Amino acid sequence: MPEGKKLVIIGGSSLNTPWFFTAMAEHNLKLGQIYLVGRNKQKLETVGNYCHSLSKKLKLSAEVSWTTKLDEALTGTHYILNQLRAGGTQGQVTDRKNLALSGITGHAAGYVEAIHNLPPILDAVKTMEEKKSSAIFINFTNPVSIICEAIAMNSSINFIGICHHTLSLNEKFAQLLQSSPEETCIDYFGINHLGWISDVKINGKSQMQKAVNIIKKHKIKEFNYQYAGEFGTIPTHQAYCLYRKGESVYIRGKGIRGSVEDVKFKYLTHQIHTVRLKKQRAKILEEYRKGNLEHTVTRKPSVTYYQDIIVPFLKSLDSEGKKFIATTRQKENPYLTAETTVKINRENIKADPVPENYPKFALEMLDLVKASEKMFIQAIIEKSYEKAVEAMFLHPNVLSLKHAEKLLSKYFN
Repeated sequence: MPEGKKLVIIGGSSLNTPWFFTAMAEHNLKLGQIYLVGRNKQKLETVGNYCHSLSKKLKLSAEVSWTTKLDEALTGTHYILNQLRAGGTQGQVTDRKNLALSGITGHAAGYVEAIHNLPPILDAVKTMEEKKSSAIFINFTNPVSIICEAIAMNSSINFIGICHHTLSLNEKFAQLLQSSPEETCIDYFGINHLGWISDVKINGKSQMQKAVNIIKKHKIKEFNYQYAGEFGTIPTHQAYCLYRKGESVYIRGKGIRGSVEDVKFKYLTHQIHTVRLKKQRAKILEEYRKGNLEHTVTRKPSVTYYQDIIVPFLKSLDSEGKKFIATTRQKENPYLTAETTVKINRENIKADPVPENYPKFALEMLDLVKASEKMFIQAIIEKSYEKAVEAMFLHPNVLSLKHAEKLLSKYFN
């Protein structure tokens, strides 16, 4: 990204936002202006002032501003980073409590986040269209697949969805095979975190069988050793949940230990967890109010996605170097470098070569997921409980109509 360009960050009042600035310094990302947009004026003021001081401390070139109104920030904007998280601490804990023992697992559990996050994001997209903004909207808010699908269905803006998932998988398999991430390449097929690894290559040569053998020999739970190699693939955790749905001792796809933790959280510890989270976040906010820059400058980042994904991605935009084809709005995108991950719409998967060893049942499940996502988007827009239940019942992660009704009755009046 050339110097002088303007970036707007939606969800800029997040307590994690200062780590964006340390990542900028680490990667020497030079921007002309950064505009933070948030809904809580007092919190935004605190985070904005802190980021302004931090930017000067780190000798960054960007001017830092903030506002509660997106339309005020859009003039001259080149890129918009969406990191909005709606609901706050109480909402986060309540969602976890509702999901505990709900029977809703894996990819479908992300639908709760969509209920919170999608309406304000579509409002932001509408504002962009009203202001005729030509900025590229970069979405980092979960659930990425639903958010991007909804933007495509309801607007004509240019957008890209990014996520850490593929990069983290690549690094984990490099470690597993005692190789470097640069030498390692995985063939991954799916939607969001729901997918299958169909091949692992080192310097272009397949090491899939070796990877499967290591996973099984050492019973590596992270790679779902029980089913590694079945159908010629290695399932991610969300795909693995599909293999075990309906097992009475496998509540929410988390195994016996995880299921016991869910029971404890629902009935005993969720209040304690809420208080602890609120205290932690209040303490961080107080550090920001005091202007204690050492909190950020000298400490290890509490989140790594800015330095690992977001800032490298922003730096790659408009830059020269190795390219690869990514899909946004059914078009080839020339911006992206080989280090960047993107989300691919299910419709575009059919247009690409499907690996020969890719199981047909997985393709059918992905079709169901996309149909479910589209229907759920409409349910959120229409505020329809009936349509939301129908959409969730269609999802292959959901065992019964009762499971969908039990969860969604807490969110739709």
